[in-house]
Amino acid sequence: MPDRPSFQKALDELQAAMLVVPSEVVYRPKFTYIWTLAIGRFPDQLTQPMPKETALRDIALAFLQAAGMTTRGELARVTGLSRADAGLGNRALVAQEFATMLATGVYQTKNPAPTTDHRRR
Repeated sequence: MPDRPSFQKALDELQAAMLVVPSEVVYRPKFTYIWTLAIGRFPDQLTQPMPKETALRDIALAFLQAAGMTTRGELARVTGLSRADAGLGNRALVAQEFATMLATGVYQTKNPAPTTDHRRR
């Protein structure tokens, strides 16, 4: 492939938008991932309508569960949502008492996962 960096960037963008998902891994003589359209792999789930508010909340929930905390503008920057939509998702988590708003645009899970201190004592 002559322009590998451009190809990888395009694939990363498609993955981030969940338009393509891995469908198979082949080892011949090194690992190769076979990608497919998400709609082909999950047709039932991706053709069901979902209210926008629910989708925004679910995106914010997935991010906050992984990160534990989000700073101002972070969810919008990472997901490509508008800041207004990211805020709607985060505030829905606060309303459901899953998260706490620490400051404007700063949210944390109510029960963050414990961290382990790996420093030598």
